[in-house]
Amino acid sequence: MCTKFKMCMTPTLAIVTKKILKGCQSSVPTRDARLPISLEILRQLLNALAHTVPQHSLRILLRSLFLLAFHAFLRLGEIAVKSLHYSQCVLQRSDVSFEYTNSVVSAVQIIMREYKTNKHHTTWVISLQAIPNSPFCPVNALCEYLDYSKYTSGPLFQTIDKNYMLKCPLI
Repeated sequence: MCTKFKMCMTPTLAIVTKKILKGCQSSVPTRDARLPISLEILRQLLNALAHTVPQHSLRILLRSLFLLAFHAFLRLGEIAVKSLHYSQCVLQRSDVSFEYTNSVVSAVQIIMREYKTNKHHTTWVISLQAIPNSPFCPVNALCEYLDYSKYTSGPLFQTIDKNYMLKCPLI
């Protein structure tokens, strides 16, 4: 048997050969098995909340989070905290403002300060228009969540007991 410390008679057992073969195996492009969330999958997720999440306040939060992430093309790391130490690195409540037309919410402005490709520390403004009479409107869902939660500072998405939404495999 060949080990790291003994000379090998068979070239295929040499550590250098194994590393080269491993590198060749890694160089073959692999297809990402994850699929983007389609509108139909989003609707199924939202409809499932009523059956899978018993706490009303958490359902409102998740509905708003899902709709906003989908319609604003947000990454999970931009809205859910990696750890409590990084709570300033996600979308903040102070970065969200609503526009009103005749006392009705018509749009939301989101100021993105932290995002993956932001190498020059510039801000990016995302504006979403309300979709009247739609149960899948991200603007109305976000407005409902903020009216219910009454948060004025910190990360945008927090549970009713002021715990931050942590980035985890379940979301």
